[in-house]
Amino acid sequence: MSRANQAKKHIADAAKSSGVSYQGSEHCIDGYLKSVKQCLQSGESVFLPHIGTIKEDLALVPLRTIKNPRKS
Repeated sequence: MSRANQAKKHIADAAKSSGVSYQGSEHCIDGYLKSVKQCLQSGESVFLPHIGTIKEDLALVPLRTIKNPRKS
């Protein structure tokens, strides 16, 4: 599974497990990831309900280090 597909699956799983009704297509997730990345590149922090506030570029963080706080 490619890294991009792993990220898409992680976001979908995290959204489902946090009780968010998730019906996005892969295209929607791509748009979401692009907007998150643009915010990070412009120096803004981003709040993700299933992860928390992040400031660093997600591309530099191995997926296994991103955990759902409700599960840990």
